[in-house]
Amino acid sequence: MIGGLVSSFVVSIMIAEPARAELWTPAFNQGPQKTLVLVIGYPACPLPAESEWPAVMSSVTQDIFGATAPSLADFIYENSYHQTSLYGDVYGPYWISDGSSDFYQNISKAMEQLHAQNHDLDLTSYQRVIQAFNCNSGTGPSPYNTDLTKVTPSGPAQQTWASAGWNSKYLLFHEFAHTLGISHSDFLSCSDYPGDSLLNCKHFDGFNMFTVMSPAWKLLEFTAIQRRQAGWLDPNNELESISATSGSFTLAPIESSSGLREIRVPYGIIQNFNGNDPDTRYRYGDVQAEYSIIYRKPSGSYDSISMCGTSTYSPYCSYNNEYAVFVSLSTKSIDSARPWLVDHVLDETPGSIAGVGFSQFDAMDGSIRYGEGFHDNNIHQSINYLYSTINGVQIELVDDPADCTRRMPDVSAATRTIPPGTSVKYQFTVTNMDDVA
Repeated sequence: MIGGLVSSFVVSIMIAEPARAELWTPAFNQGPQKTLVLVIGYPACPLPAESEWPAVMSSVTQDIFGATAPSLADFIYENSYHQTSLYGDVYGPYWISDGSSDFYQNISKAMEQLHAQNHDLDLTSYQRVIQAFNCNSGTGPSPYNTDLTKVTPSGPAQQTWASAGWNSKYLLFHEFAHTLGISHSDFLSCSDYPGDSLLNCKHFDGFNMFTVMSPAWKLLEFTAIQRRQAGWLDPNNELESISATSGSFTLAPIESSSGLREIRVPYGIIQNFNGNDPDTRYRYGDVQAEYSIIYRKPSGSYDSISMCGTSTYSPYCSYNNEYAVFVSLSTKSIDSARPWLVDHVLDETPGSIAGVGFSQFDAMDGSIRYGEGFHDNNIHQSINYLYSTINGVQIELVDDPADCTRRMPDVSAATRTIPPGTSVKYQFTVTNMDDVA
């Protein structure tokens, strides 16, 4: 069955640049991106019958370069606010009898077959290379992401993201995003947040269920933090993304190509962030942090699709509410642990879905609702969702005074001696004895 076969195609993606230090730079992502796609097969991931090759090549071409949704080119063009586009060539299929999951070996052998067919391609003329191969469930690599970072030991620096799985289109979009410098979007579940320390929150790596950079298996758009990583949202342009601690702002949908799309609230340094995670990969060390506030309104070719699927928890999903405001914590290690931005969406309604506990599914209803707010006792900051307008939602930031200890006021009056029956006026002094914490 061609449909089932094509849907199991998976990808490895390479980005080639002259120096390792230039990887993940937003400037490299701007403009047209010439991309080479090689469709291959090897013993663990065999090619279909030769009679099916034309249909396979057609489907792979549509999945990557198709002008209409859903395709990788269309997804990137829409999410980049039309700043990045993809074009290129698709060649294959190529059978590599001694091939393996080694990306570079497969590319080298596929290029040899290309040259044998008089296709004298200059690999350096492409900014990205995608390797597409067919691994049906139960064969080949693991059905989940594997090696996400790999650099060649010699020659021009190259960055690879290899993946394998059943849903190729989701994985294609997800893994390609890594070549743009976009990281996973995590989820923080805090049992008694707000007011609890962020250090006590449970961390779920990659489990922001409302972006393609999570295991949601849906073609959902990027967050503001991720668009900043790719260079599509400018933190230095206050018309797009503004840093503030007080004031009232009209926030446009993150899906819009104009207007204020992100409000950032400085947090400061958090020491030993996520330091208790049993998985040492997600212990971030000391981080510089800020809150990122976005408004998501399903629109366009991707966020207008079914956001929540058909799971048991779908009725709780924030996207059943058209005006969903999310607060994320943006962190960047100040040491070498993870020297890039990481997006951690906060669940604003912890423990609200019965039967799931503080799991990733509890984030399904994690947005701030209309007329509600969020308060952080640690930095004395309130974020309030006031109302919606035709242009977006109205967000109020309040830089609260420091918390205080309430005490009875001190009342005193001047002592006076007067004859009995004489009228007298007293002046009282009331002193506020509250103590600022």
